[in-house]
Amino acid sequence: MKGKTGRTATTINKAPSKPKKTYTTAGGAQQYVRGNTYEERSSNMLKAQHSAVDQPKFNKALSNSLGAAQSAQQSREIKAIVGPKKAKTNSTVQMYDRMEREDMARAKSSLKKKKK
Repeated sequence: MKGKTGRTATTINKAPSKPKKTYTTAGGAQQYVRGNTYEERSSNMLKAQHSAVDQPKFNKALSNSLGAAQSAQQSREIKAIVGPKKAKTNSTVQMYDRMEREDMARAKSSLKKKKK
């Protein structure tokens, strides 16, 4: 892809000194594309990630607990909007409450599996 200057928009593993490509957004603003292409940036990121020695492991119980906390927060926000009387029959509140219970059950079961 060549920009208005005739230069290509790709650099490999080095920081560019000037914008390599310009384009106009739908609102008419001029945007500059700096640096590597998306593919180059993502491959560099993956290489760095794979070479990291102290790569943290995914904690499934923590992830499920965070999901339960987010569902509980969404449920509380909707209850505050619709009021306590309508919240008892509101399907969205019931959905978030169900998601909270399911996530907590998953978190507890994954903790039990770790202990074994």
